Amino acid sequence: MAEPDTYQSPNSGPRTGLAIGALVTSCVGLILPVGPVGLVIGLVALRRANRRPEEYGGKGTAIAGVIVGAGTGLMWCLSIGLIAILLPALGQARQAAQLAITMSNLRGIGMALSAYSQDNRGAYPEPGSDWKKRLVDGQYLTAQAFDVQWAPPGVTAFHYVPPDPKSVIAFPAMHVLVYVDPQALPGRDGLVLYFDGHVAAVPRAEVEAIAKAPKPSDGSR
Repeated sequence: MAEPDTYQSPNSGPRTGLAIGALVTSCVGLILPVGPVGLVIGLVALRRANRRPEEYGGKGTAIAGVIVGAGTGLMWCLSIGLIAILLPALGQARQAAQLAITMSNLRGIGMALSAYSQDNRGAYPEPGSDWKKRLVDGQYLTAQAFDVQWAPPGVTAFHYVPPDPKSVIAFPAMHVLVYVDPQALPGRDGLVLYFDGHVAAVPRAEVEAIAKAPKPSDGSR
């Protein structure tokens, strides 16, 4: 009596390619945002394995793909959400840092002007003079003090309001000496350096009014 033929073709077993693909794709989700794709493939492979186990195998692999895909997909969702939350905060922190640097430079300019006046018998740079060049050439401060990297091209950040040499400044804490062009600080109020050396943020409209106010003449006209 002949023995029954027990040979099976290598391709006759349950197919597990889809389940393996789900697990591989889900693992790649640790590096690239393809975890949800692995999750979907895993669910499809799991459904086939449950319905036709004789044709589709790899149920355990499909389950692993589903779990890993769900985990990596959640990780990417949380990461994107965290970035969306942090970006505005980072923007605000950057603006705060820019404001602090500009205020520091403005105070340095005030001290340089005060030192200049002490070396020139109380006189400040006269109207129409290149006051920045005088302060730099006199080594009262460096040219970097006037550099505002975030100011739009063509915008002069610091503007000097020369005091009238013919009048006495009765209220130094209210007399503007230098102001920052509001365009150099987009989205913020202006900055003003007063004659007594203190710096304050003022509404943009006030800075614009200072810019439009008539300046003292140098007497050459």
